[in-house]
Amino acid sequence: MVHPTLCPDGVGCTGFCPDELLLSFSSDHETLITQLEAVAGLAAFFTFSELFQGRRCVHWIDNYASLYCFVKGGSASPDMAALANMMHLQLAALDCDVFWDWVPSGANPADPISRPTPDALAALHAAGVVHDRRELRFPAMHLFLDPASFFESHPRG
Repeated sequence: MVHPTLCPDGVGCTGFCPDELLLSFSSDHETLITQLEAVAGLAAFFTFSELFQGRRCVHWIDNYASLYCFVKGGSASPDMAALANMMHLQLAALDCDVFWDWVPSGANPADPISRPTPDALAALHAAGVVHDRRELRFPAMHLFLDPASFFESHPRG
């Protein structure tokens, strides 16, 4: 969700993580919630890149492991390290400066749109958030498998 302070009509959208990306994650995890929380945060910077270009913003996240992965810019987990690399490469390409902060799940403004009950959507609408029907954009798989290839697809002049 992009809050109305960044975009006159705050926007939010939901989507599914591509199977190709899900299948690329290490199979030694009992669940993939940490990776999926990170993918959701990363997808925002690909999907709404025009809103973040040259901006400073606050990124709230309610998953400590994903948060610290982005704060540190890396992780001992190969999956999370690759996601952190992609996040920071995308932020550099956008010239976007992010302040990372944790938010309790119950206070996370992005949570209601991921669990779209009528009451939750009504509250978001009252706050000025529009449910954007655009499809979430995810980084290309070759970037996940080989983050150095990011520079080939994002030349800097």
